[in-house]
Formats: sequence, structure tokens, C-alpha cells
Amino acid sequence: MLSDERAALAAQEEGHWWFRARRRIVGRLLERLGVAQRAVSVADLGCGAGVDLRRLPLAAAVRVGIDAAAGRWSGARTDSLRRGRPEREAVRRDPAPGGGADPAAALGDGAAVLLVRGAAERAPLRSARFDLVLALDVLEHLDDDAPAIAEAARLLAPGGTLVVSVPAWPFLWSEHDEALGHKRRYRRANLRRGLAAAGLRVERVTYFNTLLFPVALAYRLAWKWTLKRTGAARSRPPQSDTRRLGNRAGAALEAIFAAERLWVGRLDAPFGISLLAVARKPR
Repeated sequence: MLSDERAALAAQEEGHWWFRARRRIVGRLLERLGVAQRAVSVADLGCGAGVDLRRLPLAAAVRVGIDAAAGRWSGARTDSLRRGRPEREAVRRDPAPGGGADPAAALGDGAAVLLVRGAAERAPLRSARFDLVLALDVLEHLDDDAPAIAEAARLLAPGGTLVVSVPAWPFLWSEHDEALGHKRRYRRANLRRGLAAAGLRVERVTYFNTLLFPVALAYRLAWKWTLKRTGAARSRPPQSDTRRLGNRAGAALEAIFAAERLWVGRLDAPFGISLLAVARKPR
């Protein structure tokens, strides 16, 4: 990912409508699955600044985020961790080369977040220690997503749950994907096969961000037409939609997108801008 895009994305993770709506949808899904209250330990692969770990409605007392830039994201706090024993026990005594842990601030509810420096494909954490693993919009950044999916399966305790989100439909590829360093966009069958290949039992793969799909499709087609006609996008570095458009009409867009929480986990949408998957590690 380009450095300026990475910084812009981190700065918007807390308040941008897209992130806020995704958290509301994923949070409702976790509640419907019964995971939000049942999970004692949670790991987030590619956690960014750890905002999702702090904001999702989780009862878990152990919340560990793994990111290659942990501790260097804008807004990531590195205060002294007072209630850190569970997280430290989850971290390997022999972390992967270049890995390391940055303690994050304790949460007000007594839980704590630990940000760990490491790759999604080789997290410096012990096996079978987590009831829930999140991989939210991270797999598309990897040259090969199979090692990261296998790593998520390794981290899960037997019976544990993996929740994955990725961008959908290759034909929606645009400057946004190039700016964020995406390697691919997914179809439902591709994601399902990848999860099953890691030995996980796939319970649900559904499209989401469906209500805004017509707007996104029109916008991406217009971008491709403009690029073909003028070549304007080639004269400057690519920019992501979140950076270029900012948070305009944020409240309205969040309300539209977040409305999908009303059926997430109950119905599978036939199309959408993104895919959301739930898989479980067999007991």
C-alpha cells in the first residue's frame, strides 16, 4: 500500500462512514452467531490501529491485533498495559523474525488490546488460543492469501470462528484498488474454496454492501471510461475512494450501508461491493 494512502486510511478508521458501518454489520453478525458474548479471546489479522478490536461489541477480555505496522499507525496508542498477562501468554516466546508486541491502552471495561507487530501469514502467536479470529479486508493485500487463511486456522481453538471480509467482483477493479495495494477482488466461490482448503468448515459466504452497489458500479464504470478516454488517472498516483471523497454525506451513507445489519447472518445477498464469510474450525 502506498505510504500516504496507508496513513490516510489509518486516520479515517475511527470516524469514516464505511468503517463505522462495517463495524455495525460485523458486530451484529457476531451477536447473531453468539460469538460476541461467548468468545474469551479474539485475534485480528491486519488490525491497523486496532480500532475494530476496541469498538466491536465483544465481551472478550483478551484482544490481540496483528499488523506489520503495529504501533506506528496514526492514532495507535502505546501506553503501559496494566492488565496484559492474558495477551502476553498468548504471544509466542519465540516470535517470528521481526515480530514484536506493542502494548496498547487498557479498555475501560477491563479488557485490553495488545498490538503485535507481525505478518498475517506468520503471526507471532501460539496455536489454538483464540475463540474468534477476524480478517477484515486484509487478504486482498497479499500476493498469496492461502498462508494467511492457514494461519488464521492455526490460531483458532477447536470450534473457534473465523470472520473474513474482502472486496468483491473483479470487474469492479478501479483506481481505489490500485491505491490501496490490492492484489485481487473476490468471487464468492473463490473465497469459499480458499477457506475450505485450510480445513475450515464454511458456514456462510454472502455479499454485502449491497444497497450501495448500484452507486459503486456507476462510479467505477465512469472511472474506467474516463481513464480510457483521457488517460488522466495515469498522470498522477492513484487515490483511494476514501481519501479522494473523504467523509462527504457520511451520516447518510453510514445509515444506508449499516441497514444491512438487519439481515446479515439471516439472508445471503446475491451481489454487493464486498463479501463476508463465516467459517469454523472443526472440533
